[in-house]
Amino acid sequence: NLNTPDPAGPIKESHQSSELIGQREKDLESAEKAIQVLRQSAYADPSKFAPELAKSLEDLAILQWDSGRKKDALATSEQAIQILRRLASANAPHFAVYLASALKSRGAMLFIHGRKTEALSTAEEGVATYRHVVEFNPSIRPELGFSLNLCGSMLKRLARYEDALVYLEEAINMFDELSRQSPGKFSNDIHDALEGIAEVLEHLGRDEDAATARRRINMLGGAG
Repeated sequence: NLNTPDPAGPIKESHQSSELIGQREKDLESAEKAIQVLRQSAYADPSKFAPELAKSLEDLAILQWDSGRKKDALATSEQAIQILRRLASANAPHFAVYLASALKSRGAMLFIHGRKTEALSTAEEGVATYRHVVEFNPSIRPELGFSLNLCGSMLKRLARYEDALVYLEEAINMFDELSRQSPGKFSNDIHDALEGIAEVLEHLGRDEDAATARRRINMLGGAG
């Protein structure tokens, strides 16, 4: 969701203690050293170590992003995605879920970094990948819903309101279905999607439909 300033969690750099920042730098240093070792292992035995390397790279990208090293984070996430693409295409479809997650995170990072066209195409690839995963693993439907909402939020910010509405309506339909199976669990996600839908409908001049969406938001009791 692009309503939060950071796809990996809110950054509060100006309020962080020097101790916390120092710990983050230590974590970064440890992660980078571990990845150097994993690179060597993956080179020697790709089938055994490449999956762990890809996950470690994705974790490192989040650490770099949280530390303000945005360009490094984007470069690291691209490395993770390249590995995950190879794994997902090499008769290992269970890696597709990790690829989809990495694409979603990278798309949000790119958008915040100002590379909005690339961000949207990356996020849309994430949606397409999640759609494929859901076919053999329906438990991933919530993640598909989050990715649909992300694409809708991006398109809304790009003033592509008709396209945004398609994604956001699919997201709300999915969260509604999931909520019927697990009442209350997805209230915040429904709230966020409805907020996006209401804004889009207002931009499209569909004021009555927007008002209906906002009434439903009010009925959720301020969730989100």
